[in-house]
Amino acid sequence: EQSSAYRIFLNDSFLGEVGNPNLQKSLHIANPATLFESFQATKDTLNIVVHISNFQHRKGGIWHSLEIGSEKKIRNLHFQALNLELFLYGSLLIMGIYHLFIYLLRRSDISSMYFSLMCFLVVIRLATVGERYLMIIFPLFPWDLKYRIEYASMHLFMGVVCLFVHSLFPQEFNRRLIQAVSLICLFFTLSNLFPPFWFTHLAIPFQLFALVFMLYFLGGILWAVMRKRL
Repeated sequence: EQSSAYRIFLNDSFLGEVGNPNLQKSLHIANPATLFESFQATKDTLNIVVHISNFQHRKGGIWHSLEIGSEKKIRNLHFQALNLELFLYGSLLIMGIYHLFIYLLRRSDISSMYFSLMCFLVVIRLATVGERYLMIIFPLFPWDLKYRIEYASMHLFMGVVCLFVHSLFPQEFNRRLIQAVSLICLFFTLSNLFPPFWFTHLAIPFQLFALVFMLYFLGGILWAVMRKRL
């Protein structure tokens, strides 16, 4: 898994590629898929050469070190990680659907709807990162749409968290500030309409913004505990 297209050579022989790495942007084809290739080691020393090109993502190049081992071991590691993610998908979907039905039965319980949305957004986010289950189900899924979904789910999640926390503790959190944070999250979400090279650069500013307000939410919740409102 490298960014955003790469080709691998082993002992001067072509081993495999993902996308089409090229020095020219017009010929470069990005692909966020993970590559699995088998080979026979005929020498004590392996000469591995990786050609990578990137014109789409803020962070191009090698993201993770190459993993080398027996085919069975590598496949097992992949399936173990995938099974863990599938377990998380199922758990979050069950919780999301359960709280959605609670909201449908009791429309006044708006916090259940927000929690349900949070669960669904995390499922969407998980499907586009890690083992990228979305790309396993749909191998031809457009890479740029994949990144838009990945980042938009993160931005929307933060906005829904704001509304969820405020619905639980309306007295501890300023309503106008919560609305302002939600609008900022909406701005970040709309930024995903721009090319990936641009909106991926907003990841670090957004994470810093989210960290500050997560600390604010934590302080508000602690204040609610001290006031015995939890």
